[in-house]
Amino acid sequence: MNEQPGAGVSAAVEDYRSLRAALERAIRPLATSLDGRRFTVQASPHDLELQAGGYVAIECDPPAIGQVTRLDLRTEAGADLAFSAAAAAGAPQEIRAPVRLRVVRGEGVLLGGEARPFHDAAVRTARPDEVGALLERLRPARATLAFGELLTAPGVELRLDAGGFGRHTFLCGQSGSGKTYALGLLLEQLL
Repeated sequence: MNEQPGAGVSAAVEDYRSLRAALERAIRPLATSLDGRRFTVQASPHDLELQAGGYVAIECDPPAIGQVTRLDLRTEAGADLAFSAAAAAGAPQEIRAPVRLRVVRGEGVLLGGEARPFHDAAVRTARPDEVGALLERLRPARATLAFGELLTAPGVELRLDAGGFGRHTFLCGQSGSGKTYALGLLLEQLL
């Protein structure tokens, strides 16, 4: 039985794709901070749980909570791989290809002011109770206004600093997006 021309190459391409996906899935979500105020993060693009604007728990000493400010998908060079594929004449042919891994890279800020520099600390999406405890600790001593819940931490109440409305306030959005309604809620709360 003769193998179709190029079938060996197709099998090698599938092997390459499977290996690349396995390597990408093995990328651990890790964070590094050189100054204890900002951090960089890496993660696998497969089943990504981190999101820009989302809160993360970082397993450093002491443990920290941060907020991701930016995420990018990057392609990075890996090692060269060699695959055997049947050539048109039936003799095996070696195919060499560099592995190009896709990895998520990002940045964020550490919240709460307790962290020290760290390297390769495990990172995960922060639980709503962790975010709520942090925000409660950071809440200003003056009055706050309840204003819904955090999109990135369901169940955690969003509170605005009432002292911040003593100067200029800017509400922005498309027509029909709820600016007037939101302003009405703010005024009710302030009064």
